[in-house]
Amino acid sequence: LVRSAVCGALGHPSEFTRSDVSNRYCLPEEAIKCEVSGQNALPDEVAKCSISNKNVVKRLLLQSEKSGRLALKEHFKPCCVCQKKIISDESDSCSVTGSVACKDCLLQSEISHKLALPEVTTTCDFTKRRLLKSETVTCQFSEATIGKDLSARCDYTGKTVAKKHLKESEVSGKVGIESEMKRSTASNKWAHTSELVQVGLKLYGLPDEVVNCRACGMPVFKKELVPVAQKKCAMCKQTICSLHFAEGSDECCYCEDAIDGNGETKRPR
Repeated sequence: LVRSAVCGALGHPSEFTRSDVSNRYCLPEEAIKCEVSGQNALPDEVAKCSISNKNVVKRLLLQSEKSGRLALKEHFKPCCVCQKKIISDESDSCSVTGSVACKDCLLQSEISHKLALPEVTTTCDFTKRRLLKSETVTCQFSEATIGKDLSARCDYTGKTVAKKHLKESEVSGKVGIESEMKRSTASNKWAHTSELVQVGLKLYGLPDEVVNCRACGMPVFKKELVPVAQKKCAMCKQTICSLHFAEGSDECCYCEDAIDGNGETKRPR
């Protein structure tokens, strides 16, 4: 007589089935056929493949180094980051390189939600978001690494810079780097320096807000009561730059010189 290794029942050998794995006996209904090799095996000699759900003799299964789950060899791939052997559903592909890695070894873009290897991602200097390198640019003004969604092109220089460094011209509607934008002293409007006329050392005006001084040719503001504006001389009636008037005087310096007998030829024409 022989005994079933499964239920312990006794019987003649002809009434039993033998395991092809261990050569142990069991009742025919207790035997499990391996769906890969076709071998008969006892229940404790088989396990399910976690991917195909097939009953397979254990010696044909491998164990995931990540989760401890069992699966057939064809369902395994090594992680390119930690080098552990992992089951296919525990891995994903880098959206940039296509390399396979454990899901928790990959980082996710906070813009596109794509997974990628750490070396092809970076951090936005402004928002600290994790992004793919291809989703970022270098601000050509501050040299910061920023998300493309935070950048724009300067209409005047063609440089790609962070939107926070740009300002819109109230004259042309174009955007330029803020440090290259100035306010008109006359109208207080923002414009790019290329759209303005410099008056004196620190002042700026729009082209239609300035004229050239008839005496010195220097740009001056048309509008009165603005520094470096045009002013009409009470004596010669010429409208010239206010810089040619002494403080509090209504007569230009040329007329005052003429009255004093000096520099008659220097009076404005």
